[in-house]
Amino acid sequence: MQENEHLDDIPQPKPRPEKRSLVLPLLVLGVFLFIFVGLIGAALLAFSFSSSPKAVKASKNSILEIRISAEMTEYQAPSGLEVLFAENRLYFHDYLDLLEKAADDEKIRGILLRVEPVSLGWAQAQEFRDACIAFRAQGKWIAAFGEIWTEKELYIASGCDQVYVAPEAIVMLDGLMSRVTFYKDALDWAGIGVDVAAFKEYKNFADPYRFSEMTDSHREATTELLQGIHDVFIEQVCETRKIEPQRLRDGLAVTIDSAQQGVDLGIFDKALYLDQVEAELRERSGQSPDAKLKLVKAERYYVPNRKSSSGSDQIALLVAVGGIQSGASERGAFGDPVISSDLFVRDLRAAREDDRVKAIVIRIDSPGGSALASDVIWREIRLTSESGKPVVASMGTVAASGGYYMAMACDAIFAQPTTITGSIGVISMRVSMKELYQKLKLHIDVIKTEPLADFYDPYRDLTENERQEFLDRTSSFYTSFVTKAAQSRGVSFDEFEPFARGRVWTGTAAAEHGLVDQMGGMKDAISYAAELAGISEHYRVRLMPEEKEFWDMIRDQSLVESHASEARLRAIIPRSQRLVFDMLNSPEAQGAPSVLMPFLIDIE
Repeated sequence: MQENEHLDDIPQPKPRPEKRSLVLPLLVLGVFLFIFVGLIGAALLAFSFSSSPKAVKASKNSILEIRISAEMTEYQAPSGLEVLFAENRLYFHDYLDLLEKAADDEKIRGILLRVEPVSLGWAQAQEFRDACIAFRAQGKWIAAFGEIWTEKELYIASGCDQVYVAPEAIVMLDGLMSRVTFYKDALDWAGIGVDVAAFKEYKNFADPYRFSEMTDSHREATTELLQGIHDVFIEQVCETRKIEPQRLRDGLAVTIDSAQQGVDLGIFDKALYLDQVEAELRERSGQSPDAKLKLVKAERYYVPNRKSSSGSDQIALLVAVGGIQSGASERGAFGDPVISSDLFVRDLRAAREDDRVKAIVIRIDSPGGSALASDVIWREIRLTSESGKPVVASMGTVAASGGYYMAMACDAIFAQPTTITGSIGVISMRVSMKELYQKLKLHIDVIKTEPLADFYDPYRDLTENERQEFLDRTSSFYTSFVTKAAQSRGVSFDEFEPFARGRVWTGTAAAEHGLVDQMGGMKDAISYAAELAGISEHYRVRLMPEEKEFWDMIRDQSLVESHASEARLRAIIPRSQRLVFDMLNSPEAQGAPSVLMPFLIDIE
């Protein structure tokens, strides 16, 4: 047998397949992704430009439709998808501009004001009402229509010349009220103690944590504040509706709870359905009964340009809304707007160093917050004023405590009669959970290098000496606050101090005591700032903080954040507790002096 005779029967190894290179597929995939991302980016960029709404022009005999609702708020610069995909949103100051524009537009015959439950404070409501009256002074008319009425909605509508109410409207006119929830008994039950240093007797912000009911000073200040706003409401509603004040007072005393009662009293003109109101407006605007009513929605008629900073003569309108904090946060834990010292100082310096800006108006709507942050902001405003640029404060609904701290640095202060202001005082709070830990059978051991290293530790109580030190620290800041306030008003400490002590005032009372300079709204403050700067005509109002550019928004983390959960929490958690939570989570944390209103007043 041959040696290789059976080699054919032996299985031969298969040839190895050639390795395929992954370079080409990866290159193709990369090119595809690059093109895809580029197309998406181009589409978003194109969308950002093409989606910008354009203002429509009114045709002859048009009626402007304005809705006042909970969406009418002071300005906060939007970010992320809020700008990319949101419709044209108007803020409070935009409506003031809108009314001025419509008053000068000969094609606008009048306004249909759709009155819905509003979130405006009383001072904002008064400012908007005054703007409606100014619009009517140009020979035009405003008809208001609403289905749900409280005092605030009626107050705004009373600035119109016709007020219509739905026949089955919900009417709740029974006077003003404010409630305060006290937590002391619940905290005692839980074993949580609260040390409070408050200067002085009217600085009642922490009273709910240390008392079970109102103190005399707390009740006195709240009563006078409510009564002051109530008197303005009665006086101005009766003046424009042409009814006797006592008749309205008598009606409120027994409750006005139906449309017909309101018509009989004279606060409403007629009880009509919306289609009937529209029929009356057709007749009033000279249209035939079967014609379609020429309504122009406010959001389409007025489109503000907030990105343009052109013009050589500018008034910077710097909006400051919310609690005052150190750092650079734009919103609090629950989505509430905040005034952060870093961002405010950045914007104020930008306005001060811009030669095109001739004067600055600071619109303040704040109950206060961190004493440190308030002082940092105060310093920057003083530097701006000393640089030669006029700075004017326009107080919104609330400009108290830290809000007043900001305002007192300005060259002039404007407030509305119903503005809540003052509260020149300081408070410090320290929480002790020693008893709670004992109840939970938790034991804490502490090692420290110095005797007071655990001064702000919440797991122990203060000694009497430490508690006195706590009071002294707060008292020192109170003295500094009042001294600066007195100097800003040109009086001595002793003359000014009786109007401090943490007490809140209405704008009217604040003017009587020398805390503010003039009664007026945002437009009045802007006009006065222009006068101080010597540019009484042809100037541009530049809103700050300015809207972000497209690529800034792309980098903004709010693109991937949802504010839906924050909105739900805001609806559940009281505003005062949200503010306290934000304060405790601020860089100062607990124990540091705060310049907050003595209590957050929600007037209903």
